[in-house]
Amino acid sequence: MSKNICQFCGTEFTAARSDKKYCSYSCQNKARYEDAICLNCGKIFRKCGKNVKCCSPTCAKEYEWKNKLPVGVSVVESSKQFQCRFVEAACKTCGKIIKIRHGDYNRQMKTQGFVTCSRACNAKAKGISVKLTCFECGKEFYRKQSQVDPNNKHFFCSKKCQKKNIDYILRGSDHFRYIDGKSSCKRGKGWVQTRKEIRERDNYTCQQCGKTEREIGKALDVHHIKPYRLFDNYGDANKSENLISLCPSCHHKADAELASKLRDQI
Repeated sequence: MSKNICQFCGTEFTAARSDKKYCSYSCQNKARYEDAICLNCGKIFRKCGKNVKCCSPTCAKEYEWKNKLPVGVSVVESSKQFQCRFVEAACKTCGKIIKIRHGDYNRQMKTQGFVTCSRACNAKAKGISVKLTCFECGKEFYRKQSQVDPNNKHFFCSKKCQKKNIDYILRGSDHFRYIDGKSSCKRGKGWVQTRKEIRERDNYTCQQCGKTEREIGKALDVHHIKPYRLFDNYGDANKSENLISLCPSCHHKADAELASKLRDQI
């Protein structure tokens, strides 16, 4: 047995080992912590971690509420009841002063390094918008690259300008689907019966993906392999070798591919 002195409280104690530093587990645990001053209430407390600044969770929330603000901004509106604060910031694109939640401000600054007032301004700031000129009024505006059709030569800044030119856009030889003015929704005499025969011939199964009418819950579409409007009479257009049964999804894809081919030809 050896006599040791506790390094925390200074009490002399007897232990089996000469290298024992503390007289009890209580002194050993207390020695791990250090005294600190609560940044919110000023109370002295035992600090149990490097990043601890307050004596309790309540003081920590109050301290964060009072002091954790975005750099370079000040509170313009505060509601402690809903734990919400608003700050003022300038939009990077248009320079407009906006009122924004401080949490949203911090998030935008962290992810993209700037604040914007709208999705349009955000797209401009990120450089994913294209500058266009309105075909009607000549006004310059921006639009996302994914929304711009490279084959379209006419762009409009608003629905109002588009409506003024709706006849010019949807009708006439400039439209990529225009072919000698032949366009009709009718499929000729006896089309209903012909449609039933084609579906029965194909065993009520889509000839592209193999889905049946029972699986999709509706009747299959009958598609013209060569477009109906390219024929001079409905008899030649509705021949069985020119018809195929497709589900709505495959029918839509087939029409899109056909439209793309016609657009390339024009």
